[in-house]
Amino acid sequence: MSAILSFAYADRVHILTDGAFTDASGTLVGTACKVEILPRHKIAITGRALLAEKIYGVIAKFVHLSANEAADFTTDDMLEVIEAGFATLADQGEFPGEFFIGAWSEAHGPLHFFVPCHGACGKRARPFDMFNPGAGTQMSAGPELDLKGMGISLDELQSADFPEIFGAEIIGAMRASGSIAMGASSPSFNVGGRADLTTVSAGGVTSTLLKTWDEDVPGGKIQPSGRTH
Repeated sequence: MSAILSFAYADRVHILTDGAFTDASGTLVGTACKVEILPRHKIAITGRALLAEKIYGVIAKFVHLSANEAADFTTDDMLEVIEAGFATLADQGEFPGEFFIGAWSEAHGPLHFFVPCHGACGKRARPFDMFNPGAGTQMSAGPELDLKGMGISLDELQSADFPEIFGAEIIGAMRASGSIAMGASSPSFNVGGRADLTTVSAGGVTSTLLKTWDEDVPGGKIQPSGRTH
């Protein structure tokens, strides 16, 4: 399971993620950046599910299509291809996962999307639809986060530099908070390893490693100090 936060600003989209990959028992099996950057388009995509391979199997298809130089897609074309891909996925039945996408559209500038592929979609998002909440919005998935309790103000949140300044602290707070993973029955600690910030803008897509937690060692459990559960 993952911690994912997506922020849309006037000139960029940020996707903030942790980097822990755990098995069904909560044992850490490895750490890595969880966001995939499409090779020929200004699009970044990530997701979360109880089994990470299900998410990255879907993403790999989009990466392959983006890399095809014979298909002269714009970023907006590629977003339509991705939308069609989720429609095809829907035809196969419920999929136990969800995706986050950040893009720089030729027509619309910065866009971010949430794609739930399960029943718990909320009031506005529908299964397998690319839900775009609009500019100046934030979306998140993972352990509950109390930004006000962390002393973060609304003005700070609205700054485009917010995810870079506070990203490591935010992932650290989510790492310390146990949660029930999608498809699991009891709380566990599945967030950690590292904090990565992926930024999508008119200039392209970049990824920055903000922090690592060296104590999160593959083969063991994530055991944050000061944990809340």
